[in-house]
Amino acid sequence: MERISRDACAGLTAAEVCRVIGGSRRRAEGRFKALTGRSIGAAIIEARVERAKALLLKRAMPIETIFSECGWESDASLRRAFKKVAGLSPREWRARCG
Repeated sequence: MERISRDACAGLTAAEVCRVIGGSRRRAEGRFKALTGRSIGAAIIEARVERAKALLLKRAMPIETIFSECGWESDASLRRAFKKVAGLSPREWRARCG
């Protein structure tokens, strides 16, 4: 989890986390899910969304800039993932929480 929190926005993949855990990918995914209740990929996405939330609190940073800071290839993918995890779009979240 520490590695995911630290490197999620730097392009960390589930495959890299599986290599750290050891064993086959299927076994590593199973062990991770048994301990955390979610997949490695979901944990990476959640870490990216948490970083996006922190950046959204900085009003001067446009949402269009935040997606690249959080490891997404486009602002559309950030918006989709953010809404799935947070229940709001980035703009809505910023308006309520920022």
